[in-house]
Amino acid sequence: MASALAARRSNPAGDLVRFGPYQVVGTIAEGGMGIVLRGQDVRDGRLVAIKTARLQRSVEATGIRREIAVLGQISHPGIVRLIADGASDDAPWMAMELLHGRTLCERVAAMWRKRAAAPATPPPAAGGRLGEALRIVADVGRALDCLHGHGLVHRDVKPANVFMGDDGRVTLLDFGLVCVAARGAVDLEPCMGVGTIEYAAPEQIRGEAVDARADIYSLGCLLYELVSGNRPADAVSSSGPLGQPPTYDPVAPSALVSGVPPELESLLLAMLAQRREDRPASAREVADRLERIARALDESSGGRVQEVFCGRGMP
Repeated sequence: MASALAARRSNPAGDLVRFGPYQVVGTIAEGGMGIVLRGQDVRDGRLVAIKTARLQRSVEATGIRREIAVLGQISHPGIVRLIADGASDDAPWMAMELLHGRTLCERVAAMWRKRAAAPATPPPAAGGRLGEALRIVADVGRALDCLHGHGLVHRDVKPANVFMGDDGRVTLLDFGLVCVAARGAVDLEPCMGVGTIEYAAPEQIRGEAVDARADIYSLGCLLYELVSGNRPADAVSSSGPLGQPPTYDPVAPSALVSGVPPELESLLLAMLAQRREDRPASAREVADRLERIARALDESSGGRVQEVFCGRGMP
C-alpha cells in the first residue's frame, strides 16, 4: 500500500494506481483515519470514493476494516453505502458511493461566520432555519437508530461526519470507531479510540463501556452547535482531572439565541445529561420528537415555507 500511495503522489494523474477495478483519478481528503481518493470504475466509468490506509499495520487499517465489517451488514438511506472492498499490498480499501455536497461542519461554519458581525441582540436559533435544522438532526437520528438496532455504537458523531448532499440528503459517515454495545451481528476488532473529545459522552471519555446513549449525547452536541453556533463546552470554563471529562451543565441555548421552543430546550438539555440514565432512551425517540417540534414550527408560521438549510440553499 505504501508503494501504491507513493506512486499516486508521484503521478497526480493517477495512471499507475488501481484498487480492484477502480482507477484513482484524484484525491478527496486525507486525515488521521486514512486517505480518501476519487476513483473511476474502468468497466463502466462510474465514480466512487475510495478510502484506504497509508500503512497496512496501523490504526487507519483497523478502522477501515471495522467500517467494511459494519457497512457490509447495514443498509439505510442515511448511512453511506459500501460498494466494494479489498486489499492492496495487504492494506484494506473500500469503495463507497461518491457524495456531492459538503459536510455539516463546513455549512454550519459558513452560516455562523456570516452572522458573526451581527448586532448585540441574540441571533435567531439555527440562523432562522430552525425547522429545517431539526429535520437534519432527526435524519441523523434515524441513521443512528438503524446502527443501534444492530447492537452498535458510532462513537464519533459530529458535524464533520455528517454529509449534506446537494440534493438535501443527509448521510452519516466514518464508522472507524464503531463498537459493539450489545450482542450484534457484526464481529469487530477491539477499538481503543475515544473519538472527538468535544462531542464525546462523559462515560466514553472515561473509557467505560458505552451504549446507544453515548451517541445520543454526541447528537445533542451536534444539535446544540447547529442551534446556537456554539459547542456545549464552549460556553463554560471548567476542568477536571487529566483524562477526565469536565462536569458541567451546558448553558441553556435560549440564553444564546432567540426562538428556541421550550420543548426543544428540554429535549436538548436531556440529551446532554451527564448521566446516561437521564438521556432519552433511543435515537428514534429523539428523531420523533424533533420532527414533531419542526411540524409545530411549520404550523405556527402559517405554512410559510422556510429558507432551505440543506442543499444549495445553505451558505
